[in-house]
Parts: sequence; C-alpha cells; structure tokens
Amino acid sequence: MLEKFKTRAPFIGSIYRQIYAARFSLALSYLISSGIDLDTSLKMTEDMLDNELIRRKIISCREEISRGKDPFEALQETELFPKIFARMLALGSRTGNLDQVMGKISGTYESDVQNRLARLTSLVEPLLVIILSLIVAVILLTVMLPLIEIMSSIG
Repeated sequence: MLEKFKTRAPFIGSIYRQIYAARFSLALSYLISSGIDLDTSLKMTEDMLDNELIRRKIISCREEISRGKDPFEALQETELFPKIFARMLALGSRTGNLDQVMGKISGTYESDVQNRLARLTSLVEPLLVIILSLIVAVILLTVMLPLIEIMSSIG
C-alpha cells in the first residue's frame, strides 16, 4: 500500500519513480558491462529492488521477454519509465553500447532527481518557517493573554 502511494503520489511520486529508474539503470549498466546477458541482468536487478510494485512489473517484463517479446518493448509496457528510456535502451542495444547508455541514463536521472529535490526543498523551507511562526504566535498568545487579563484585573 505504501509502495503504491510512494510511486503515485503527486509531487513525490515522480521523484520516487526517477530514483528507481536511476537505480535500475545503474544496476543494469554494471551487470551488462560485466558481460552478463540482459535476461540474467534483469533477474539480478529485480532482486535488488526494494519496491514490491516495481519489482513485480520488472518480473512481468522479464516473463514477457522469455516469451519472445522485444525486451525494450516489454520494458516500455511496464509504464515504469518514460518512452524515451526504452528507446534509448533499444538504441544502445543496436549499437552495442547498452552498458554505456544505461550509465548515461542513470546519471541523467540522478541529476534530475537532485535538481527536483533542491527545488522542492526551496519551496518547503518558507512554508515551514510560516507554519512554525504561526505555532510560536499561538503559544505566545495562549501564555500572554491570561497574563494581560490578570494584570488588568489587578490594576
């Protein structure tokens, strides 16, 4: 349930999906550059994923590939990654540079995630300052109003 929320929530859902895409691409890049075939690499990568929803989609993708479907079409159908992701994979496979393309994709996703998190942080900081200021104001009013009332009744 929480895993589904993390990947579908507004604002943070797309960030989580990009984080998983970066991890997935980096793992595939390392495995393929080590000489491991795509099917075995996908199997090993699915074992590394901690999100069960994404893991199930990768398992489904691997099963489609074992039935003879084009690997990059199967990956695109999982809807985990943008269409450009699968297209870049197909291009990397055709040119024989799949590991390098995966590494570039991973780097792109990582830098994009860092930029988005920095922007999100810069938006959240002022909001937190306002909320904390309101909390302090409420606390001050709850302490000061009774004191002012007591002082006015004395004097």
